[in-house]
Amino acid sequence: MNPGKRLTAAADAVRPGKRVVDVGTDHAYLPAFLVLGGKTPLCLAVDIGTGPLENAKKTVEKYALSDRIVLRISDGLHEVLPEEAEDITICGMGGTLMTKILSECEWLQKADLHLVLQPQSHVWEVRTFLLRNGFCIDDESVSEDAGKLYITISAFYDGQKYAPDNGLCYFGTLLQKEDRLTCAYTENLHRQLCIRLQALQNAGVNNDETAWLQDCLAFYKKNKN
Repeated sequence: MNPGKRLTAAADAVRPGKRVVDVGTDHAYLPAFLVLGGKTPLCLAVDIGTGPLENAKKTVEKYALSDRIVLRISDGLHEVLPEEAEDITICGMGGTLMTKILSECEWLQKADLHLVLQPQSHVWEVRTFLLRNGFCIDDESVSEDAGKLYITISAFYDGQKYAPDNGLCYFGTLLQKEDRLTCAYTENLHRQLCIRLQALQNAGVNNDETAWLQDCLAFYKKNKN
């Protein structure tokens, strides 16, 4: 099966041979792709409602994967046990909701837990949560699907919590990369910051947002290859 470039990027970030929990699975395209490709032996696909799980059931039945993909109704990770998850994938939702799901999971902070996150918005909120709660962002990538750019974040729990720099939360590790898509993405972010800062300065505004924008632009200047 071909799940598209966006979900393929998420699948590429999953560790081979690990038990995967896919949160907000909808049609279960990602779990099916992972299992069919031999990336994972077992996947737990969860969603909050019966409608999405009915869609997921059709995919599981189509590819005869009922022995390797378990479907379960769950509000985020509330109905998932710690021992069921080695890699957790969350794709196709906004960063605010994603952060809420992660913050409500009591057992999230466990050794060697790996998160693969693909926020559709508010990416900086996700990075901020990770860095403040003991996760190390080890890699990020940009993929293009149907004319849109998507960020995939790979993060491991290592227990080191700290207050991250504003620029790191906004740009993440993407400034270290030089591929076409990543450069297009970060240059667009930089352009948006410049436009907003110029508008505030033209209006004579000097507030917390101004300081935040200046921090992010300084980070960009310092870290851009």
